[in-house]
Amino acid sequence: MQVFISHSYQDAELARKLAGSLRENGLRPWLAEEEVFPGDNWGEVTGRALSESDAMVALVTPVSGAAPQVRQDIAFALTRKAYANKVIPLIVGNRDDVPPNALPWIMNRYKMVEIPSGDQMPMAAEQIVGALRGHESMLETAA
Repeated sequence: MQVFISHSYQDAELARKLAGSLRENGLRPWLAEEEVFPGDNWGEVTGRALSESDAMVALVTPVSGAAPQVRQDIAFALTRKAYANKVIPLIVGNRDDVPPNALPWIMNRYKMVEIPSGDQMPMAAEQIVGALRGHESMLETAA
């Protein structure tokens, strides 16, 4: 399963930690800094990755909130049937310190994964993997 990691460039280090933890749990993270190269059309490469990914983790912190690009990525994912129940907000830090408009209003209805710091990224990855694999199993059972 390919998981698109949407994040602010301010949170690049946290995104790398998340990608590593997801890989250790058998998922294929898509991270722009690993996939977009000098001379690439950033929007084209990212758009293709969004279309080809199976799930999304939106990384949100008190420092970056959800950057405009993260909000756009979420908006794209929420319109795609393939992403149904597979857009997972990951809050790193104190949720009360995240600006109230950091995420689109509809995301307030979603169960979020929350960790106090990047040191707990392996735990967050386990929760994300469990949620995604649980949803995948439910779809297979229904088919």
